[in-house]
Amino acid sequence: MTAIRNNERRASIASILLIVYLAFNLIDGIICYIQYDLFFRVKYYGHVITDEQASADDIRNRVALASAIILYILCIITFLNWLRRAYYNLETQVKFTNYTNKQAVYYWFIPILALYKPYRLTKDLFE
Repeated sequence: MTAIRNNERRASIASILLIVYLAFNLIDGIICYIQYDLFFRVKYYGHVITDEQASADDIRNRVALASAIILYILCIITFLNWLRRAYYNLETQVKFTNYTNKQAVYYWFIPILALYKPYRLTKDLFE
């Protein structure tokens, strides 16, 4: 049997990134509320906004969206790295596994199989 490779660092990075992503979503909710409030004041109270205010609002929303996309992609990458290593460690400890560690990642990207294979993969990990 081959030795188990340490997966704690990957798990902690994935957990931290997920927490950061969730915190950022809360901040993004506040940013969306600010935009909603701006539109609400313009529509119902007749407030006039300057081009600078509109541009600042657009820039704030674009930066928030780009940051959210980058964080989301980083979360996906770190989670899949952790999952692949975890499945590799399972392969080293068990004589037979239903999937390979590469399939643990590939099945997330195959459209129809992505609906049920990732569940079965993670079920194998915890059994």
